[in-house]
Amino acid sequence: MKTALTAAALGILATLVTAPAVAGPLRPERVGADAEWVVHVDVEALTRSAIGRFVLEHAGDLGIDMSEIEKVRGELGIDPRTDVFSVTAYGPTAAGEDDGVIVAVTNGNADEAMARVMAMPEIRAELLDVDGYPVHALTDEDETMYVHLRPDGDRRILVAGDDRESLLRALRVLDGRAGDAKKAAVITRPPGSGSIVFAAVRDADLLEEFEPASDIARLSEMVTIDVGESDGALFALAAITAGNEQDSRDVAQVVQGLIALGRLVAGQEPDLEPLRELASALQVTAEGSQIRVQFEYDTRPLIEAMKESFEAAEHEEERTPDP
Repeated sequence: MKTALTAAALGILATLVTAPAVAGPLRPERVGADAEWVVHVDVEALTRSAIGRFVLEHAGDLGIDMSEIEKVRGELGIDPRTDVFSVTAYGPTAAGEDDGVIVAVTNGNADEAMARVMAMPEIRAELLDVDGYPVHALTDEDETMYVHLRPDGDRRILVAGDDRESLLRALRVLDGRAGDAKKAAVITRPPGSGSIVFAAVRDADLLEEFEPASDIARLSEMVTIDVGESDGALFALAAITAGNEQDSRDVAQVVQGLIALGRLVAGQEPDLEPLRELASALQVTAEGSQIRVQFEYDTRPLIEAMKESFEAAEHEEERTPDP
């Protein structure tokens, strides 16, 4: 069962899996050089984009449960949609291990949120000095999260992790004290303009639990994904590095097969016709050991198509008699 500490931390840091120094865009210098994976969410880009605003306004129609965000806002006084500007998570080993850290840029409401978490009766809070850094150890039952919160002009930078040594390494990276000027090798290309979600994995074995992505992961050495909106168009890019040219061709064939299957399924259901059009916008190219899957689609007609779908569903519901 998720403990109160875990729930509170998720609320403070992101609640985005359902989001001074310039916040928003990924800053590679804030990612440890030994990172094997990184995920960055630019919440500011999300709320500026037409597709992001539409998703937030029509979350219910899209089947997105916003109750946890509302609960966090009520209990902690912080709204991840407006008070969190960016969230970066990274780690040197598989996602889910204890050595991953989160670096979030927020506004001053993070101070009140932290105070409320520390005041929770089920939380045991202890202030530690970790190599000169003030770190809060927040323990709930047998789980401990280490949190460092600092001002950055009128904003705040929050760094959190389950392992104290990993947190210390992240703080040293943040302050340029890591002793290694190298940038994270996992970030081979910067996010595009308007990027909302950026993810890169150097050890693609992390994807093996997801079918049919495991077939792709088995042949891949690195995967980078970038999704956002730029110049009125929604874009997505998946860049895959295979072990050799033959593996590259095999991966490209797998991806093309998945796209063809998606078009076939969508073509059999009238309600899914817009998805078939979106699938047709996907382009797959392979050159050497590199595979690129690209997508670009004007945001306005996409939003209009979704609105029409919502209206049709509402009219169908009105015509359906109550049992």
